[in-house]
Amino acid sequence: MIKQIHPQNIKPGDLILDVRMPAERAEIHLDIPFFAVELSDLDCKKFIRDHKLDGKKCLNILCRTGRRAALACAMFQKAGFENVAVIQGGIDNAKNFLPVIKSDRMSLERQVRISAGSLIVIGATLGALVHNGFYIIPFFVGIMLVFAGITDWCGMAKILQYMPWNQSK
Repeated sequence: MIKQIHPQNIKPGDLILDVRMPAERAEIHLDIPFFAVELSDLDCKKFIRDHKLDGKKCLNILCRTGRRAALACAMFQKAGFENVAVIQGGIDNAKNFLPVIKSDRMSLERQVRISAGSLIVIGATLGALVHNGFYIIPFFVGIMLVFAGITDWCGMAKILQYMPWNQSK
């Protein structure tokens, strides 16, 4: 069973692990000590060993809304670490109760929407004016958006996070 903790109930000294992508953390992150490991790179046994987790302190896991944090909690439980909880509502909720640092950077989610919408418009326009073969572009983008919605994994976000404007300064 995945335990949840309200952000205002996090105690000083409790450990916090942020499993969002680096570009997401650059947009907004906690202004208190935390560890950061992207969910896809998380090795729970190594994290437990490297940070000498013995179960005395709770490990609170943070993502944008709580879905990835719940996956990370399950991974920690499977690795034998039980004193782990999801921060309810993720950073979207935590920012109302904990100190955060925000940047003026455009969110990765907005960048994905702009990119996907642009590709759809370009593909449809080229398909109508140049050649029917260009209709594959909006079709492919649509399929990938459905895939991202079902799996909560977005290839376009993965690519966009490495763009120069998303790199830390």
